[in-house]
Amino acid sequence: MRSWVVDLDWVDLDWDAPAGLDRVDDLAAALQLDDRVDSAIRVATPESSPRIALTVSAQDGLSALTLIAGLLEQCRKTHPAVEDLTAIRAADRDSGMSEARAQLPDLIWSSGITKLLGVSRQRANEIRRHPDYPSPFLDTGRDQAWLLNEVLEFEATHPRTPGRPPGRAKAD
Repeated sequence: MRSWVVDLDWVDLDWDAPAGLDRVDDLAAALQLDDRVDSAIRVATPESSPRIALTVSAQDGLSALTLIAGLLEQCRKTHPAVEDLTAIRAADRDSGMSEARAQLPDLIWSSGITKLLGVSRQRANEIRRHPDYPSPFLDTGRDQAWLLNEVLEFEATHPRTPGRPPGRAKAD
């Protein structure tokens, strides 16, 4: 077993909204209660988005990510911060974050895709049904995560036309 650091990121969380940071703190506390999690700490600086740094023991990075995905799924109903999660990454604690990122690229969840693309959940679902859209890397049964670099590559190679402005009814 190796020790893995798993980072959970909230890119669009409003720093000026204490409720948002409280939700992240509540989630960190809930994750810390699981005996499979060695530590769960909210890391936040004004220069970066808030994140939770988790330390878990697992055979490999995929096992660490799968463990955390399962824990997040359990927390989804009682901790609203899970819905706003935008990215998840894992790194071997001994080799350091930069080396492990080459092994395990960043993941992006469904809610992160809507924020990244600036579209509604319904529109994001339509985009994900495109035959060239990448396959999910993780599937928890209720949510899926994709490799961030594959989603960005798809977006770069499949330009979208702008839709109607928000709040405007479709013409007959």
